[in-house]
Formats: sequence, structure tokens, C-alpha cells
Amino acid sequence: MAKNPNGFAVNERIQHEDYGPGTITNIGPLHTTIEFDQAGTKKFMNSLVRLQGTDVGAPQRLAGTSTPRRLA
Repeated sequence: MAKNPNGFAVNERIQHEDYGPGTITNIGPLHTTIEFDQAGTKKFMNSLVRLQGTDVGAPQRLAGTSTPRRLA
């Protein structure tokens, strides 16, 4: 299982200072992608992102639905 330099793994629940709780969806050599419960999907540089572990569970999603996207 891939881990970023902060020691977190894909599917692990985290807490971000600005975006709140989320789930790590991808960890690459340079970037970590996180699906936040309220803020949607965000991509961070591994060298800059600061995360904390959390016990907050993922929200229930209905089958066949995806996270709503914000229009720019």
C-alpha cells in the first residue's frame, strides 16, 4: 500500500486544517489526492500538505451517486 511522506495511506481518513475531514483517494510520487466530505476532491503536493489522522467516519453515500462538483 502506497504511503505519502506524512505516513498516510490510500483510503485512510484524515483531517485537514482548512477543508476538514476527508479520505485519501490517491498517493503519487509528488501529489496526494483527497476527497473531502464537504469541499470535494483536492490535490496536494506531498512536500507541502499537512494532515492529521481522524476518527470521523466517512459520510454515507447513496449507491450510484458521486460527490457533487462545484462550478467555477
